[in-house]
Amino acid sequence: MRAPRLTAPSGIGLGVWANYTPPAAPPPPPNGDSPFAVGVWTNISPAGVPFVTSSFTQGMSVDFLNPGTIYCCITAAEGAGTSLKGIWKTTDYGANWVRNDDLDSPIRVKVDPSNSNRVYCVDGVAGSTFGFWRSLDGGSTWALPPGWSANRTANNLTADLYHVEIDPADPAHLLVTAHSPWANAIYNGDSGIIESHDYGDTWTVIPPPRPGGGFQGGYNVFFVHDPQRGFGASNIWLFGTQGDGWYRSTNSGASWTKVSDVDMDHGAGQICFTDDGTLWASGNPSVLRSTDLGATWTEHTPDPFAGFLSIETDGVHVYSSKHFGGAMRRANSNLPNAWSDVGTTPSEFSGSGAFEMIYDRTRHILYSAHTGAGIWARRLA
Repeated sequence: MRAPRLTAPSGIGLGVWANYTPPAAPPPPPNGDSPFAVGVWTNISPAGVPFVTSSFTQGMSVDFLNPGTIYCCITAAEGAGTSLKGIWKTTDYGANWVRNDDLDSPIRVKVDPSNSNRVYCVDGVAGSTFGFWRSLDGGSTWALPPGWSANRTANNLTADLYHVEIDPADPAHLLVTAHSPWANAIYNGDSGIIESHDYGDTWTVIPPPRPGGGFQGGYNVFFVHDPQRGFGASNIWLFGTQGDGWYRSTNSGASWTKVSDVDMDHGAGQICFTDDGTLWASGNPSVLRSTDLGATWTEHTPDPFAGFLSIETDGVHVYSSKHFGGAMRRANSNLPNAWSDVGTTPSEFSGSGAFEMIYDRTRHILYSAHTGAGIWARRLA
């Protein structure tokens, strides 16, 4: 029998859904509203960070209310590059960066699409700053919301987190997953999702999607929803595991169905919609394509014998690269088995793949947090 949902401790009320209408797609930018030349990979990494030798990127986020503002999580192997770990921020497309060192192992960072001052980050895997962190001043300072800490303690969960996701139709609605099992015995050595409807002030526990217990993580979770283009809905979720494929819910986590045996890659995962509503997901040993909002999938391989941490789209093409290095690859979404290199491959890509990519549809810029190669941008048009 599935374990029950648990709510936040007594005295901490649940929030309500915000009255939020996703913004319309912005108009095309004026000429010159991008510092990047078309068709060129540009290294925009912070100066002095020892990528390739010790430091590496993890998640990234672009603040689309303020063009050129980018956040990136940078960490390092244990004992290496520790002085440069943290959340890095640029407001000028990577020309200059500022580091906040409150977190020593940040994994994912997300900017509230309705409020540039509100930024979230999850920290885990290694270090001493595990947890769900929130900034209310654009990343200058960070704090653990008291409601998150109270919920974790009351329900005997873990602070070792892995992924945070913002509902694209309601920025108050958050989902967070873990990198290690919850200690609470009712979850049989596994972990599920915690959910907030009030920007992280209070939380509800959603039991593990997988039946039978046993940990297969860290885990990712995504809303299968693009309100700007009218695809999916916020009650459809995808849950990625590192040993038991992908699970899907159509009722906000109340019940789940396994939809693929392909795992998410070790470290990260990503999904995206092309302009015709085709859904893609990264994975290992292939990427996945769905034409029915993730109910069924077909497998496609940008490069053989590889895992893929991320996948992104410009609306027509999809982009992905091997976890441990090689060319960025591209395919037309309707020709999913015909992949080709994206321009001349920088030498730095030889040992590193894209942890997370973001496409600025207005300015036609593809950004990549490229693990050991740093942070890169390419203007596509």
